[in-house]
Amino acid sequence: ITMTFPHRISSLRQLFHSFSPSHKYSSFPHNRLIPNSRQFQIRCFAKYSQQQQQHHFNKYSSANVKPFKLPTQTDFKTLGASLTELSHHKAPTQKDFQNLITLYLANHKPEFIYSKYFCDLVVRCFVNMKKFRTAEALLYRFYEVHGMDEMEYTEYLNGLEELVETLPQTKFQPDAKLAEELLRKWPTKGVPRLYKILESQMGTELTQSEWNNYFLLRAYIDLGRRGDAEELFERYFEKEHPHHLHALKAMMGMYSKHKDDYQKMLKIWNNLSVSWGRAKMSDFQKQNAVKSILETLWEAEQYQQMHQVFISTFDVPPEMRADAESDPPRVFHIPLNERITTLMIRAYARLGEERCLNGLQYVMQQNDIAPSEFAISMFVYGYSKVNASIALQLFCEYFNSPISDADSFKHTSSPFVYSVLMQGFARENDLEQVRQLFTAFLREVHARQDETMLKKKRDTFISYMQALIKLDELKDAYRIFRTYFKSNDKNQHEANKVDKEMLMNPNTRVYFMFVKAFKEKGELQLAERLEKEVKQRLQIMEKYREKQQQFEHQPLQYSRQYE
Repeated sequence: ITMTFPHRISSLRQLFHSFSPSHKYSSFPHNRLIPNSRQFQIRCFAKYSQQQQQHHFNKYSSANVKPFKLPTQTDFKTLGASLTELSHHKAPTQKDFQNLITLYLANHKPEFIYSKYFCDLVVRCFVNMKKFRTAEALLYRFYEVHGMDEMEYTEYLNGLEELVETLPQTKFQPDAKLAEELLRKWPTKGVPRLYKILESQMGTELTQSEWNNYFLLRAYIDLGRRGDAEELFERYFEKEHPHHLHALKAMMGMYSKHKDDYQKMLKIWNNLSVSWGRAKMSDFQKQNAVKSILETLWEAEQYQQMHQVFISTFDVPPEMRADAESDPPRVFHIPLNERITTLMIRAYARLGEERCLNGLQYVMQQNDIAPSEFAISMFVYGYSKVNASIALQLFCEYFNSPISDADSFKHTSSPFVYSVLMQGFARENDLEQVRQLFTAFLREVHARQDETMLKKKRDTFISYMQALIKLDELKDAYRIFRTYFKSNDKNQHEANKVDKEMLMNPNTRVYFMFVKAFKEKGELQLAERLEKEVKQRLQIMEKYREKQQQFEHQPLQYSRQYE
């Protein structure tokens, strides 16, 4: 801090305080080298001369801005140079501006009034002074000299907004360069109004400029005026500049907030991908564009469209293009990042296509992307839908568990991975493998005893019971239910056989799952008993909700002793 920002006194004080003997960490060995904060201050500041400190202060302090000086000579060229200096000043004041204008009017009134150079500089002065309404009024109705002296002109500068309606129509015509600069610097809220003012004075010179229309489009999007933005984009950019890179990116950003507009976004995406070859666009910008459309398609649950965008953008193996359209792919050599990879893993896991999952692993290897814990979990989830053996192989390779080798460092397994593996082997009617996975899961829960496993284990138990019911092992599933889940039925004592940490509260989903299974098997007595039990639980939950609502609406009352 001292070497780079010696003017940051508050940061230095905080640093000195941490080295003081009274600090709670002062017993550490590195603090014993510095007896007190005063010696540390002397050491820090002794290295730097007063000249260096003053240089840093002048560089970083916003308060040390050189004041503007009025010119001593009053010729037109000198005054013009002074006005140029004031228009580019960091902190111009209205007083300096008024004094300079007074010199102009006293010495060169006609040349000053009708000079277009003067008009540009005056407007820039107002913009730098953050007086946007004044500059807007100056553009809208420029003043006339007839019948106006210096006093009236000073009054005009002080209260221009009040005098706007009394001023005649201006003869001032701003050029395209000034209009572009104003629209670029103008506050977003006032851009549409400024555009109308400039359009009334410039006409087609303004409306045919792609950058001026882009600034208006960006203002519409920032202000939430979606209809105006779409109308401007269709009327101007789609017809005359369909590959304007910044306009396309702005429209994609607007549509990315609405998942229902993915069709419009795909249309813009085609133009954007074409414009990559025509404009200089960094890999980071391209990755952001791809990420935006993939996220929008993911929210809209359009996984096949995500696949089409992915294979038309990245260099993928041929087997991933088996169902691609007949058009030749436009492959851009963009490096993959982790966010895009994660989105595609989730999409292919939902689709359950083995060839796409294999191809994505190949693409990740080509881009040197190490799969994260979440990515491997998604791969296991995707493979469990099509080939549970490959999913189990991935699980044993990347996760620590009782059924995998623990020779090297691996990720910590989660209940979710066990759940999807059980469901996958249940689809393949492999009861033995389902039982082995559940046994390994129980061993890991007892061995780890961490909060995550204990909180999320219920879903894995439910997945195991679902797998047993699907494999026609209803009695075994019901035994697991009565062993590990709490019950309101006093006749059920099996739950006392396990530790309290392993007991779980059943949800209505578990009850209805068994009610449906028992009814299909014809065991109506057990089904009725479970229905009665779930009704009792629902009544208890309803009473709890009523008490909670009463407590929320009543004001808190504390006793005097508690206060």
